[in-house]
Amino acid sequence: MDEITTKFSGLDNLTNEERSELESITKYISQKASRGTNLKNFEVHIKTLSKTGQRKLFVIELHARIGRKFLTTSAEDWNLKTTLHKVFTEMKKREEKIQD
Repeated sequence: MDEITTKFSGLDNLTNEERSELESITKYISQKASRGTNLKNFEVHIKTLSKTGQRKLFVIELHARIGRKFLTTSAEDWNLKTTLHKVFTEMKKREEKIQD
């Protein structure tokens, strides 16, 4: 099986719990998303937005290279897991369109 590489940026605004959750979920979802596809290298850019409240809005951009093409998707949500699932699902849909 090919090695899946993931690079992260924007981890400074996350707590230790959120970082470990992000890494474990990203590893699982990226393996799942790359099955049967050419998606092997990912870059995850994370921004957190919060006004003076206690909640954080997670904005995640996902970049992937497929051959000579470079795909970018983004999603935002109040829940980190939901945001990751949204962005990887959208990336898989875009990759399938390219393959067709």
